[in-house]
Formats: sequence, C-alpha cells, structure tokens
Amino acid sequence: MTDMMSMGLILDNGYSGLWLLKSRFWLAGVPAILYAGMWSRLNFKTDNELIRLRYSGKSGISLHIFRAIFLAAFVIPFLGAFIILALKKFLDVLHVDAIANVEHVLIIGIILLVMKNSFHQKIRTDFLSAIICIVAPIIICAFLLNANGGPQNIYGVLKADYSEQIRLIPSPGNAENSSLIADFLIFVFIQWWSINIVDNSDPNAQRHFQAKSQFAAFKALYIPILISSLMFLVVSTIWDCGLFEYKTSGYTGIDREAFYLQIAIKYLPDGFKAIALIAILFSFLTTLESIVNWGGGLLTVDIFKTYLFKHGSDRQYKYLSFACMFVVSMIALAFAFHNDKILNLQKFIFSISAGVAPVFLLRWFWWRINAWAQISAMLSSLVYTLIFDSLYAHHASFSGYINYICSELAVSYYPLKIVILTGLVVGTWMTVMYYTQPDENSHLRKFVRQTGTGGWWPHSMADMQYKLKKRVFLCFVFGITSILPFLCIWQFKFGETLFGLTLLLVFVILSGYVYLSMKILLNENQYKITNI
Repeated sequence: MTDMMSMGLILDNGYSGLWLLKSRFWLAGVPAILYAGMWSRLNFKTDNELIRLRYSGKSGISLHIFRAIFLAAFVIPFLGAFIILALKKFLDVLHVDAIANVEHVLIIGIILLVMKNSFHQKIRTDFLSAIICIVAPIIICAFLLNANGGPQNIYGVLKADYSEQIRLIPSPGNAENSSLIADFLIFVFIQWWSINIVDNSDPNAQRHFQAKSQFAAFKALYIPILISSLMFLVVSTIWDCGLFEYKTSGYTGIDREAFYLQIAIKYLPDGFKAIALIAILFSFLTTLESIVNWGGGLLTVDIFKTYLFKHGSDRQYKYLSFACMFVVSMIALAFAFHNDKILNLQKFIFSISAGVAPVFLLRWFWWRINAWAQISAMLSSLVYTLIFDSLYAHHASFSGYINYICSELAVSYYPLKIVILTGLVVGTWMTVMYYTQPDENSHLRKFVRQTGTGGWWPHSMADMQYKLKKRVFLCFVFGITSILPFLCIWQFKFGETLFGLTLLLVFVILSGYVYLSMKILLNENQYKITNI
C-alpha cells in the first residue's frame, strides 16, 4: 500500500514528494530501542491493557473504554479501508469487474477472511509473507529492467530529460517548486514528531508479548527494519521503471496509485505473473488480518470480557471475537467504498494523529502525563480535523483565508493543516494535563516496576538500569542511519557511485553499532528492579 502511494507521489511531484511518507526516518529505531523490551515484560492480550497499568482511578477506566471503542469503531476501520482500497485497485488492474462486481467480491472475501482469522494463524503465516514480499519484488524488478532497455537506458533518460522529477529535494531556483520546498520543511521538521505514534501500541504489541526475552523483542523489530531498508533498492527501481514508462509512453487518465500494480505485472511471463499476483494479494491479506484481529481483540477483551460479559466461556469469546472482527470489517468496507485515493485516507489518518504522538511517547517516561491528557489529545485531534475540513469545504470566508495563507507562505493545504492542528492539539492536551490531577504514586510505582522504564518519576522511582539517555542517543544514531539507504541508493542511480558506496558502508557500521550496543545493554541489565 505504501509502495502504491509512493508511486502516485512520484508521478505527481517527483521523488521529493516522498518526504510526506519518509519524514519519519528520525523515529525509525524508536519502537525497537525504546519500547519493544518494555512490552515484552507485560503479560497482556491487547495493547490497550497498558492503560489500566499506566493510569489510575476512573480516568484510567474511562480512557481504557474510550480508546478501545474509538480505535475499533473508527481508527482501525480507516486503517482497514486503506488496505481494502488497495485491494480494490488490485482487482481493477486485473479487470475483475468484467466478470463480477468488485465490491461484492471484496465483501465476500473479507467475510471469509474474518471466519478464518486468528492471531495464532497470523503468526504462522508471517514468515511465509516475509519471504514472498522479498522474492516477488526482485523478480518483478528484473523483468521490468529488461523490458525497458536496462538500467543504462532508464536512468540515462531520467537524468537527461526528467531531472526535476528525480530530485530528492525540490530545487529552490524553480518557482514552480516553492510550495514543495515549504511542504518539505514541514514534513521534515514538524510532521515526523507530531503524527507518528511509535510506542508499538498497535498489532506489533502482540508479537512482543510472545517474545522470549527483551533482546528477542528488540530483534523482532530491528532486523525487519534493516531488511526493509535494503529492499528499498528493489522497490524504488520499480518506481523508476514506472516513472520512465509513464513519462515516455504518454499515459493519461490513469489511476497513478494503481499504476504501481499495473507496471509490476505488465511485462511478467504468465508463470511469474501468477507468482507476483499471489504475492501482492498475500501481502494485502496478511496486513488486513493483523488490522482486523487488532480491532476485534480490543472489543472482545477490553470491552466485553472486561466490563460487559466477564464470565463467558472460551467458545463464547471465540464467536464474540468473530462478530467483533466482522463489525470492524464492515465499517472498513464502508470507508473504503467512499474513497478513491489511498493517499487521501493516509492524510486523514495523519491529520487525526497530529499533536497526539508526543503523549504516547511521553506517557512511558514522564509521571505528569495522565489519562485526561491522552483522552483530550485523541478526541481534540479528531474534532479539530473534522471542523477544519468542514469549514474549508463549506465556508468560503474560511477557505479563502486559508488559501491566502497558503499563497503567502508558499505552502500546500495539507502541510499547513498539520501545523495548525499540531499547535491546537498540543495546546489542548497540555492545558488539560496541568488542570487535572496526576496519577497516584502507588499506581505509578507499579507501572515502573512492571515495565522497567526510565525517565522522570517521583522520588527517583525509575530504575536507572533502563539507561534512557543511552537509548535516546542510539535512537538518534539510528535515525540518521535509517535514511542512508534512501540516500545511497539514490546516489547509485542518479548521483555519484563512490559517494553511494560510502553511505552504504556508514549504514552497515552504524547499524551494527546500534545492534551490538542494544545486545550489551539488554544482556547486562535484566531490569530486576528493587527498592521501589
């Protein structure tokens, strides 16, 4: 799905448009370095159970209920819609509409997926999914390069005739790029910390609960990040071939996001085409399984089992979980059928997260964050987003004023909205936090004991074995490291090969340094917290 969005961004704005998605490189190592080990210490069934451990009293219960319903009924269906819309585009590329109604096919397919879905089945398919997602793009890439005259022809034409489209950063000397430059600055300096909730409070948390050790939990996230970084060489080559064909073949009136799928299978022989189609479909379905399972788990465990239906049998909870996953899936289908662009869904998800991310990060390390701060952050971000979009769409004076600001600052509507929402939401949750009471010390002590966290807690409550400063330093190192494959691969294709090799060497050295540092830190300190 991200690859499809990236293809659309490249065709619209060139490589510099990717910063909307790539700006989170600063946070690439944070989930593995800061949070994975703490999650592995917790014997939970869903990530939402953390709320009852972290927050005390009625406010903790209120947030526990609110977040479960808010995510399962709204946020998770939007994430599901993101994948379903990609599936719809996939079926459109295959011209399924010639033999059946695509929406009916999707509805039947999602129902069947829910009926066979379970977390344990998902665990068993993860390894196969990873292998397919590595092998299939390599095969696609090889045939695309051959069909378009080889790398020399493709990159020779792109460098000679389409230099603006392959720039990583918009050219300041080009007046048409003025808004792209302002957008780039907002993505790199504001959006990355404002919207990206990276404390693993998502389906990844379930994987950490199964980890045998804190270092195993770290590796479960860190190694896939490295593999994904190296796979960028293959995936980006598919984008390059798509850009080359789009520019040289005169395509008009096409779905630019679906063009990634179209170009991926266009030149494959029948046998390899079948493999590629299965790989793409399998990738979509396994991701959708995780999303649906997450939403069903929140409703089943955190609402029904905890508050409404406490003494049911395992069999009853099993059927209840299927019913909850079905409801989540139907809402996701409704959202998907009312949108036609994956990027629009992604921007909306980003918008309703603006200003919220700092709360999710800080609640693990700062005693002053309370449940009311998190509730106000989540709710205000949604409310402000809906009000902002509604005013812009239906009130000429408001839209005129926003357009005037966009024109004066040479910035696009979406980045400006992110800046405004971030300021409003951060101001809201900070005000609420300081006007409400913090959690009880005894409750905070329990949280610190079970998670082994560091940071700022009353009466030196945190165990310094966590070594927060060293971990933050490693996050900074890996933040720089994570962008190097993106830069070095671009250098291999469009810049200086020697410089690209240098960046690759630095990437290997720094990645190894972070890995060994975490191994030493986690093996030396098992977080046996005492005297708390």
